[in-house]
Amino acid sequence: MARTRSSQATPTTRDAIDQRLDATGEAADRRAWREAYEPLVEIDGDGRLDAAGLELLGSVAWWAGDPDRSIGARERAVPAYLKDGDTVRAAYVACLLAMDHRQRSSEAAAGGWRACAARILQGEPEGVAHGYLAMVEGDETLVDGDGERAFALAERAVDLGARYGDRDLQGYGRVAQGMAVVRAGDPEQGLALLDEAAAAAGRPPASWSSAIAGCAVAIQRRLAEHRREHGFAPQVRIGVHTANVAKLGHEFSGIGVNQAARIAALADGGQILASRETAGDRRATGDPRTVSLKGIAEPVEIVSVGWR
Repeated sequence: MARTRSSQATPTTRDAIDQRLDATGEAADRRAWREAYEPLVEIDGDGRLDAAGLELLGSVAWWAGDPDRSIGARERAVPAYLKDGDTVRAAYVACLLAMDHRQRSSEAAAGGWRACAARILQGEPEGVAHGYLAMVEGDETLVDGDGERAFALAERAVDLGARYGDRDLQGYGRVAQGMAVVRAGDPEQGLALLDEAAAAAGRPPASWSSAIAGCAVAIQRRLAEHRREHGFAPQVRIGVHTANVAKLGHEFSGIGVNQAARIAALADGGQILASRETAGDRRATGDPRTVSLKGIAEPVEIVSVGWR
């Protein structure tokens, strides 16, 4: 997580606030979202967050299960970055907002923020923000039914992420490739691409988890669509977990793979279950429950992921 400084405070007060901001950033790095959330909300209430602070609040609130506050913070971060002259970061946050609104099925708002990011990046040298813009354009293209172009845009995002060392972007791109393949009617190959993305990542950044869960949602929705159109599709159980894995040829192994399989075995047909640390509070439907998994020493909290 990016560190931020307070604004509009006396030196003594600013030092105290900066210490709290450092603590919230460290909590966010540990994915302790609620621990980071409350202090950020309090500091924001006093009007003391700069552009980077608003961006951090947007990320933390999203994972703490408060999407409205997250979107509001990000919407304020864009003009704050522009005021500071940081056009690239402003465009990046605009891309996040486009993805946020698309996940909430607010297509008009998503398109507006995508257009905002494109305007900001006009004339800017190619960089990582262009990769996020490609991701947003790919999402829009996939909604319109052009899976081939969506795959190509996701591939561009992966390439730019690799070129500029952004693991988040590479992960988003690989997962988007899997979603495009699922949308094209090949869930098995889409899942294989998702597995490859997880294997390449080691422990994926927190921001990947939303995309990985989103791919599971896309699979269930595609199966439901096939069921409506053709009268039949299997009732698939999906388990989602992020962890280190090992790849040997086309096979994956490791305790994380076993954990995902054990979680899937607990699901009903047509259900998605995920470890709470992977799904976050935002995607969870209902309360988490603690379960014991065969071969896993510690109990695991799991949640149901809504997709209908």
